[in-house]
Amino acid sequence: MPRLDTNLLKKLAHGKCFVMVGSGVSVDSGFPSWTKLAKSVIDIIQKRNLLDDFEIQRFQKKLIDPSVDKLLEVFDSISNKISKKVLVEIVEEIFSSVPQMNNNDIYSMIAKWPVNCYLTTNYDSELKYYLDKNNEIFTEYGNKKSDFTLLTANAEGNIFKNCIEKINTHIE
Repeated sequence: MPRLDTNLLKKLAHGKCFVMVGSGVSVDSGFPSWTKLAKSVIDIIQKRNLLDDFEIQRFQKKLIDPSVDKLLEVFDSISNKISKKVLVEIVEEIFSSVPQMNNNDIYSMIAKWPVNCYLTTNYDSELKYYLDKNNEIFTEYGNKKSDFTLLTANAEGNIFKNCIEKINTHIE
């Protein structure tokens, strides 16, 4: 039977580990994946005739085999075409249709670990919900450069969201 690294166990026991939480956990809570979110946004834009068919098809083609770069490009292009305000309204509409399950066993378990800082690519606040439920005080940060100045080895009580690309550039 494989054993856990003793150094890792010591770090965990002393609250010296950060945890990276990916979108799979949020998808289990009923939130759409980034690709599904992009497709839903495009569907709404098409139904509301906010863009012509040529633009819609162009975005749909990018989502056939999407990479992170293509997804970011799609959202960026959409916000330039219809405005960030309208895009945010559409995303909020999609999120409001997600049933609030709040019974995700994985988030519930992760929120009980002795962790000082969480890193996540997720756009939702489910992790914060579960930490609050456990009376853990954590502050959510976005992906601004100023937010990442707080990301140090001694960081405590932080959740850094949508951070994978920013962490790579911050560390280098």
